[in-house]
Amino acid sequence: MQVPEHVAANLIFAEAGSNQYGPASPTRWFLAGNHELGNHEFVAVLEEFDAPTAVSANPETINRLIAAIGLGYAGLPLSDHRNAGERSFYGACEAVGLSDRKSQDAMLRALKRDHGVVIARYAKARKSAADAPFGLRTRDGKPESVSWIT
Repeated sequence: MQVPEHVAANLIFAEAGSNQYGPASPTRWFLAGNHELGNHEFVAVLEEFDAPTAVSANPETINRLIAAIGLGYAGLPLSDHRNAGERSFYGACEAVGLSDRKSQDAMLRALKRDHGVVIARYAKARKSAADAPFGLRTRDGKPESVSWIT
């Protein structure tokens, strides 16, 4: 797991149950910090932190998922919904070895935050622009076979 040193110094995890065993599954990580109040005093705060996994930190995995989003499925963009079957982004995650839900969700957030992947509306027959479905689009507008609504 690769976490920047300045971030790692402020990480803690919380687990349920006895500390005599391994961490509870799933482990929740928090980033310790502070927040300035209106009277210029500071209070401690904890923000939930998605610790990267060895697979999610791999640039090859990221590139393969961006390529899968760019290809889409059967002329349609991949969906960010789990129940989308073959069109689901989560199926693409499983194909590259990300099988747990938390890692898949963290990867989608990272792709949106750091790699320009967006959830956008696309044109579909018998659907108005207001009722158009959503799909995943890469920074450069792929899949190109889709008519994106801008």
